[in-house]
Amino acid sequence: MNVKKNMNTKNKVIVIAGIVLAMILIVSVIGVAIRNGSGKTPPGDGGGGNGGDGGNGVVDITDFSPDGIEARIRHYLPEEEFLEMFPVRFGTQGW
Repeated sequence: MNVKKNMNTKNKVIVIAGIVLAMILIVSVIGVAIRNGSGKTPPGDGGGGNGGDGGNGVVDITDFSPDGIEARIRHYLPEEEFLEMFPVRFGTQGW
């Protein structure tokens, strides 16, 4: 009986820890979204907005929004190089 009670206590602790971590993640994402704002120009349109390089070859490394991260990845690893490095991907003919 004691073993069963200990297992239930451990399970409760794990569930509570998971909930706390999920709440921290949600608050962090909301904080980043609020800090970054909205209405910025999409990356790569030459506007120099949310991670776009504005046509000058410079990428904002402090922009951690999804668009900013994607702009950095595309800047440092262009699509042509990605396709050359990883020719066999899920959904391609070689897969």
